[in-house]
Amino acid sequence: MPMVVHRDVKSSNVLLDFDLEPKLADFGLARFVEVESDSSNTVSATVGTLGYIAPENGYATKINAKCDVYNYGVMLLELLCRKMPVDTRFGEGVDIVKWVNLNLNQVDNFNIMNCLDEEIWYWDVDEREKALQLLELALLCTRFERETRPTMREIVNTLIKLDR
Repeated sequence: MPMVVHRDVKSSNVLLDFDLEPKLADFGLARFVEVESDSSNTVSATVGTLGYIAPENGYATKINAKCDVYNYGVMLLELLCRKMPVDTRFGEGVDIVKWVNLNLNQVDNFNIMNCLDEEIWYWDVDEREKALQLLELALLCTRFERETRPTMREIVNTLIKLDR
């Protein structure tokens, strides 16, 4: 049974309805891929939006659902850090994924919190902890090797647990 790979998941393609429920839009680049294996389908060109494109799509023309997982992780980082995926303040050739990882490699709490939007510093402890768990999820989603990224089903299960 095929599934849809969107190939351009990004914040500007997520619309909110009247109940503030998110809806994914713009399926112009979407493709059907087979679900039964982790195999990839070949496409003719690299597509997507700079800053959201999964690393494997920068040098290959293979797609699978893990590309959308990477895009979703970038979107989470955008929300948590209140930064665009590509920003000249990160440095040349550095996107939000690399920027967050560089900060986290400092291995102290200040740098971890420094990555996040300043507003999060003022949240109560439980909410701050949830933000850190979301950051951890975003980092899993944006792993370089697509095989090590979670599936969307695993992401949904994590989000459900986080909401309790």
